[in-house]
Amino acid sequence: MTKLYISILLILIGLASSIWIQKQIDAEVPKIEEYSVVSSYKPVKFKTRQTGGKPSYEITTFTVSDVEFVITENNPFYTHVLSALSAGGKLRVWYKPTDNSKLVYQLSQNNNIVAPFDKLVHINGYSGGGAAIIPILLAIVFVFSWYRISGT
Repeated sequence: MTKLYISILLILIGLASSIWIQKQIDAEVPKIEEYSVVSSYKPVKFKTRQTGGKPSYEITTFTVSDVEFVITENNPFYTHVLSALSAGGKLRVWYKPTDNSKLVYQLSQNNNIVAPFDKLVHINGYSGGGAAIIPILLAIVFVFSWYRISGT
């Protein structure tokens, strides 16, 4: 009976850990309301240059309503942002004012979203529910293995 109680306890601990991790993930996911928005109705001037370091990469700076933004080719939406800047039209950028680097979190051009906020959030390291299921799965695998090894 002790083995059964220990198994139930391990599974409950795994379940509690999974719930706790999911709550932590949900608390950390940024929300679009936390960001400021700047817009421009005329074409935005931008400057693209290569960095001098090794490895060398491309960096683009542009200013919208007195807010300067920097985006590098490491950003998965770099080419999309460059094409939106080149095309001109109404440009809207969401950014976090407390973030010193003024990272672009969402960019829309002529009301079409170019760099989606939710995809950038996922790319920046916030997962859905995948990480939260790990503790419960580990507990179940451990209990299953324990019963297989002991033969009961």
